[in-house]
Amino acid sequence: MDAVCVRRFTLDPEEDPLHRIQALTLCTLSLLLAGPASAAANKVDVCHPAGESGNVLSLNVSANSLGGHLGHGDWLLPTWYADGDGDGYGDAAMAVEDCIAPSGTTSDSSDCDDGDADAYPGAPELCDGLDNDCDGVVPNDELDLDADGVAACEGDCDDADAGIFPGAPETCADGVDNNCDGAVDEDCSNCSGGPADPQIAMSWDAADDFSFVNNPNGPWGYGYASSTTGPVTLWNPGQQFTTGSLQWWGGLGGYRLTTYHNPTSSTIGNCGDWCVAPGQLVLHPEDGSAGRRAVVQFTAPTEGTYDFAAMFSPIDRQMNYIGTSVAAGGALVGTDVLSFYTDSTSFSGQADLCAGDTIVFAVDNGSGSWVNDGTGIEAQVDRLP
Repeated sequence: MDAVCVRRFTLDPEEDPLHRIQALTLCTLSLLLAGPASAAANKVDVCHPAGESGNVLSLNVSANSLGGHLGHGDWLLPTWYADGDGDGYGDAAMAVEDCIAPSGTTSDSSDCDDGDADAYPGAPELCDGLDNDCDGVVPNDELDLDADGVAACEGDCDDADAGIFPGAPETCADGVDNNCDGAVDEDCSNCSGGPADPQIAMSWDAADDFSFVNNPNGPWGYGYASSTTGPVTLWNPGQQFTTGSLQWWGGLGGYRLTTYHNPTSSTIGNCGDWCVAPGQLVLHPEDGSAGRRAVVQFTAPTEGTYDFAAMFSPIDRQMNYIGTSVAAGGALVGTDVLSFYTDSTSFSGQADLCAGDTIVFAVDNGSGSWVNDGTGIEAQVDRLP
């Protein structure tokens, strides 16, 4: 029988009779067109169930008798294809003929990679640079078109630019999301326009860090200002003095307009009147309606994000009204007035600062009188990582 005919109409014994009749008709027609002699001379292999034993025999029968064989349950000898990866699709180059499917074979020969169970006709495309669905095409999003080591399906947000991929360094001031995290220029300085300074966590405490020798003292400075936001004038070295154990910066006409500190482990003063706790830092403003504010100023050593917190509380039972304020980066954070000895007030916030920007903690005379306006301050600044 014509070999092409046999292969085109190979049947599985499970197929329905209509398909068998169609195959028989087409194959017979092919033989008849070749002439009676061809039909008589051609042989074809069929599968023949051998009684009740369950065995199946392969018979080589003449084309003239093919109709009778197919009519009583025989079927054309099928071809099977090795399915090495077990995905149900076989390798057309690895074919075998048998009445019963050998183990590890399939009747479908359309697998494009029989060594990969993820590759077969109609398979979902994976982000692996392979033709998973056997359509002969690898999708562009798997190809890494800019050769930067990352394909679009792996997160490259611009596969036409080798400088853009997840984890790429940000190029400052280019307005582009270089590292594909959805943000633009996020690792860049708002101050210099170049790369941002490394963010190393650090903390500073105004009282614990107090110096009676240096001004400025690291990021801290002691001085005065005419307004809540500055500018601040620092006391010069030599403008310090002591009374008892207290250490003072400043002093205009006595003890007014000063910053002072108790460096001892004991309370100084009579707490029935006034007293300074161990380690406490105190600000005292100037008198008069235009009295200057006593200030502790923090100066950012590097660009970064800074948290700050401060609490003000009177140290003198005979206090007058006391004004308090905090400003960060030249902007006022808040003000408050202390009216009674038992009062206290707190401020906190966060600021993005450039190197040299300041946080100003200040005390003014509130009511215009400087007498008994000594005010304890607890101030802490933290640079975030």
